[in-house]
Amino acid sequence: MTDAEAFARGFDLRAARWYAGKARTEAGRRVAAAVPAGPGQALVVEVAYDDDDGPELYLVPIVDDGGLREAVPGDGVFAALAGVEGEERPLGVDQTNTSVVVGDAVVKAYRRLEPGGCPELEVVRALTERGFDGVP
Repeated sequence: MTDAEAFARGFDLRAARWYAGKARTEAGRRVAAAVPAGPGQALVVEVAYDDDDGPELYLVPIVDDGGLREAVPGDGVFAALAGVEGEERPLGVDQTNTSVVVGDAVVKAYRRLEPGGCPELEVVRALTERGFDGVP
């Protein structure tokens, strides 16, 4: 078992505000993917449950500073994920995602990953393509 897998198995998902599976009984979890992200990694953790609704995927950025822990704004992981440079600072409190200001950009890390397009991005793209300049 890798350090990332051990972290994912021991990470307290139920304490995370963005974890949607709190009402379900967990049957296990695994690291579906681990992507380098600057000073850390972005883990995609697959959580299986004891029901027929199927597993869920969650993005959990981590850093190693003498032991693995969840990355927070200021660690450099969110900037690396977005491919932007600058100092990271939190942007308020999201309920299901994590938003971080990096320089002049806002990086929004979606914690629960689902297949398909992202309506939020599709609306912004459509407005921008039609010349609306009120969208950052």
